[in-house]
Amino acid sequence: MTRTLITQAEALSLARQASGQSAKLVHYNWRLYSDDQIGYLGSHWQLVVEAESNGKARKHRFFVKAFPETPTEFQYVKGRGVFYQETVFFQNVIPELTKGVDVESWSPKCYLANGEVLGKKMSEEAMKQFSRIINNHKHEVLEDLGEKNYSMSPRLFNEEITRSAIKTLARFHASSILTEARLGKSLYELYPDAFREMGFAGVGKNQDWVMAGKDTAVRFTTCLPESLRRRGSRYKCSLSCERTKPTDKTMVACHGDLWPNNIMLDDSEPPRCKLVDFQFARYAPPAQDLVLLLHLSTSSEFRAKFEPEMVRDTVEKNNPSIEVPMSIEELREEILEQKLRAVLTAALYFPAVFANGKFAEDLIADPDEFEKFQYVDRREKVFELMRRNQMYRSRIEDAVRELVDYGERFFMIH
Repeated sequence: MTRTLITQAEALSLARQASGQSAKLVHYNWRLYSDDQIGYLGSHWQLVVEAESNGKARKHRFFVKAFPETPTEFQYVKGRGVFYQETVFFQNVIPELTKGVDVESWSPKCYLANGEVLGKKMSEEAMKQFSRIINNHKHEVLEDLGEKNYSMSPRLFNEEITRSAIKTLARFHASSILTEARLGKSLYELYPDAFREMGFAGVGKNQDWVMAGKDTAVRFTTCLPESLRRRGSRYKCSLSCERTKPTDKTMVACHGDLWPNNIMLDDSEPPRCKLVDFQFARYAPPAQDLVLLLHLSTSSEFRAKFEPEMVRDTVEKNNPSIEVPMSIEELREEILEQKLRAVLTAALYFPAVFANGKFAEDLIADPDEFEKFQYVDRREKVFELMRRNQMYRSRIEDAVRELVDYGERFFMIH
C-alpha cells in the first residue's frame, strides 16, 4: 500500500464503532472500490477492518472517499473547495439531522470525517486548519452501501425510481425542519460553512468553470432548429446567487447536486434510495432540490407527463413525520422560481458528468487539456464526443433546449 489512506488509530476507532468499545484491531487494508470511474471530485476505496470481540473475529467493510490521487484532479478539488464543505456537513450537520429524529435513513452512515469520529463537533480552529492544510490524508469513511445491495442509478430515471427518490428527498427535508424546531435556530446560522454556494459561486475557479460551461451551451444553440437558434442567440446567461440565501420562505438543508450518480438504489421493489455526496449542499427552499432532481435525472418528456402529479404527491404523501409547511399552490410557485437553477445546472453539468469513462481518463491524464476543459474552453471536446455518442448528444440537446425555452423569462436580453 503506497498511500496512507487510514491510520492504525483510525482503523481501531472504526473497529470499535462496528464491534463495540472492547474490540481489538486484528488487521485492516484497502483497495480501489472499482476499476471504473464511479464518481467525481474524489478517489473511492473499499476499506476492510478485521476486529476481534468476545473471542470472535469479524470483518467490516467501509466506503472511503478521499482526495483524488492524480495531481490534476487534486488541484481541481482544492481549487473548488468542495471537500472541505462536505466534511463540515458530515461532521456537524448530519449528527444534528439524525439526533432524535424519527425519520427513515436517507443517507449512508458516516463513521469518520477528516479523521474525526462523527458526532464529535469540529472546533472552529479545526475548521480553519482543515481549510489551510490540504493533503492526501483527508477522507470520509462511510457505510458501504454496496454491502447492502445498493448500486448506482441509471442515467435516466423511470417513474418508479423517481417516486422513490422524491420520498427519500422528503425525509431529508423533514429531518431539517424537525431539527430546526428542536434547536430553535436555523442550520444555516449554526453551520454556514456547510452551506456555502459552490456550484455557481461567482469568484475564482468556480466562476471560470461556470463561464466555460456557459460558452459550451451557447455554442450548442447553433445546432438547434432555426426558431430556437434565433431565440438562444439573444440571451446572456445570468444567475443570481441571492436565491440561495435565507429568506422569509421555508428553508431547509438541500443536497444541491441530485444527478443520478448521487442517488443510490437497492434491489427491492420499489427500490429504496440513499443520497450521497454533499459537496454542493446549500440552505434553500425544498423546491430547489425537487426541481434539480427532476431536471438532472429525467427527460423533458417524462417531466411533461409526470411532474404535476409528483408535485402534488410531494405535499400530500411524502412528509408523514411533519405538518407540511406549504400548500400545493405555494410549492408550484416555488418550483417556477427555482427552474432557472435547474435548467442552468443541467446545461452546464451534462457535458462534463455524462462524458464516458475513457474520455474522462484521457482528460485527467493530460493536465493542460484538463485545465482547458474545466476552466477555459470545453467546446471542442464536447462536440467531438457528441459526434461519437448519440445518447450523450441527446441529453445535452434536451438540456439546452430547455435553457432556451426559459430564456425569455429568466435571462437578461443583450
